[in-house]
Amino acid sequence: MTGRKVSLRGRRDSRVGVSIVEMLIAIGIFVAFYFVVMDVWPLSARAARQARNVMVASNLAHRELEYSMYQGYDAVTSRSGTLTVQNTVNGSAQRVTFGYSVQVTASGTDTKDVVVTVEWTDPGATPSQSVQRRIQMETLLGNV
Repeated sequence: MTGRKVSLRGRRDSRVGVSIVEMLIAIGIFVAFYFVVMDVWPLSARAARQARNVMVASNLAHRELEYSMYQGYDAVTSRSGTLTVQNTVNGSAQRVTFGYSVQVTASGTDTKDVVVTVEWTDPGATPSQSVQRRIQMETLLGNV
């Protein structure tokens, strides 16, 4: 046997390019991925909106607790109010009204219990899908 090398360079490869079957499989995978993403998109938008509302409510409750501590032991009183926030996302405006109440009660001879409750309605796709939400924060205020 002689050590002759055979070169394949002169041969033409029959697998140059992409077959129609490979294209159909790639398009099918792309379409399936597209529908999965489009199903998840509204859920993520709703979750982001709910998270934003919880953040606003938490900040409002924290602000009212801080204001109560600023007023001091003798001047702090119960109060309530509302805050309306309007967000515009992709040209769609959403208005949410947050109602808050601050309840101050004597919890001892030199302490007062301050409870802040914030309530709002997370709008759904339809009015029947709206959800009433509430957060509550509490602290003790001492007569120092």
